Amino acid sequence: MNSLFLLSGIGMIVVAIAAVMYWRRHSGVLWSFFFWGALAWIVGVTLKVVASVPTPGIIHQVRDVLPRTFAEPVLWIYIGLLTGIFECGATLGFAYIQKIRKASWIQSVGFGVGFGAVEALLVGVSSLLMMLVVIFIPDNLPPEYLKFATSGNSVSCIPAPIIERMITIPVHALSCVLIIYAVQKQEWKWFYLSFVYKTIVDAIAGFFYITYGLENLTILSTWGMELVFLPFGIIGVLGLYAFRNKWQQLGMETTFSTQKVKLLFWWMGSICLLLIIPIKVIRWEHLSVATTIFVGIAPSLLGPAGLLFLILSSSGKLSRLTLVQITLFVTAIALGLEFVQLIPRPGILARVHYTFDWLDVIASVFSVCVGYLVARLIANEKGNNHNAQR
Repeated sequence: MNSLFLLSGIGMIVVAIAAVMYWRRHSGVLWSFFFWGALAWIVGVTLKVVASVPTPGIIHQVRDVLPRTFAEPVLWIYIGLLTGIFECGATLGFAYIQKIRKASWIQSVGFGVGFGAVEALLVGVSSLLMMLVVIFIPDNLPPEYLKFATSGNSVSCIPAPIIERMITIPVHALSCVLIIYAVQKQEWKWFYLSFVYKTIVDAIAGFFYITYGLENLTILSTWGMELVFLPFGIIGVLGLYAFRNKWQQLGMETTFSTQKVKLLFWWMGSICLLLIIPIKVIRWEHLSVATTIFVGIAPSLLGPAGLLFLILSSSGKLSRLTLVQITLFVTAIALGLEFVQLIPRPGILARVHYTFDWLDVIASVFSVCVGYLVARLIANEKGNNHNAQR
């Protein structure tokens, strides 16, 4: 393979570094805001990767159940929602950090640039390493990776991924700015706009990934894909500067309502419970002993904390309880579900396989304790009148 293909990875790395250096020099924003943005991306994408484990099975099931005309759009939206839920959700969580929730427009853009730049950097590094292996030691690369790496190997496609990173960094930056602005201004329409914005972008990516297949992209379709993404990048740049004026109207003294804290608890609880689904799927894979033990107790680590956060996010009768009372209630449910497995099951229920394990009991108690501490920390930091403060 032509060594010129190394330029794609190098170019993406340069784009990442250039974006950060430009905004740092242009605005003088502290390095910490880039760091927080990068960390938010790592958290969001890590959660998204875990949640994406059952995606191949979901694709086959949806295609088996629905006609292709309906199945494909459903799958595109599914891919887009993974990004909306986890990347926007992670950004929302980080937006409640005191330093971020009081950020100016310049600092918020720095956070967003850090979010997009770390993606460009890691994608560029992985591309560069793969090309090095393909060029110099192709025998060490699995056949499926070799096929993917050498697909669409026209020199005219080398700039495409570089341009794609130049497009996606403003997309990420605007999404982050919208969410931070929503938290500061207490106007959630901006968060929902960010969610829809990112979901649409990755739904389009889902079309090329699922329906078309990245390995089947021709020169024309490769550049056509970038052309489709280009308007979203333009919207990102224009949107960033449009919000500069809005930020000037926003006072730095912001208050945090109970509704905002409840929304944060809802996101945290939903993510904890949703992560149980791919973990259940992973159980069927052949894993090492240590990994098997961790995967086995993971639902007990996630479930109780997720339930605690969801109750704290509700507006029903349970929300009137104090944090300690809610924690005890969740503890009773979690331990009850574990110990009920010791009771003999009559009839057809006897065929259901359940295994009581003290590790699950310990994991459930640990989950509730961590959930309580996190809820207490959030409630105290926000300085609101939510029941968690009692």
